Amino acid sequence: MPGYQPHLQIEYTRSFRWVLLSSFCNVLNGLCVVDFDYSSNLSKALKKLMDDLTTREPFSRSKRFSDNVMYVCVDKPQLFAQVAEVMRVLATPQTMLTAAVIKDYFSAIARMRKVIHSQEDGDRVVFSRETFEREFELYWED
Repeated sequence: MPGYQPHLQIEYTRSFRWVLLSSFCNVLNGLCVVDFDYSSNLSKALKKLMDDLTTREPFSRSKRFSDNVMYVCVDKPQLFAQVAEVMRVLATPQTMLTAAVIKDYFSAIARMRKVIHSQEDGDRVVFSRETFEREFELYWED
């Protein structure tokens, strides 16, 4: 049966969250227009962010990573730290928000934009089939 090898490595990669690059860019754009004036807006933004980052991985043992689509690995440490910072701010009670906290929020979004442009193996968070298979040391067996 065709599939990815080694099995343990593909299971490891499935533990990460994977989001289409275009969808992730839409998420970032949406985060830039969050209204900090009402706590209900923050709750909605947090829920939307969590929903948008909860997707099925684009591969499995028997399904090869698409060769014409780019995905963001949200749980790579350099990106996840920024996502966690955004979530922390969105979960902060509205009465406790300060200018410094809101600045941290927008700084985290700016860092996310920077991180998705990294092309260094190990630091990469945006993957094509080729970079996915190389970085996670996978091969497709027919």
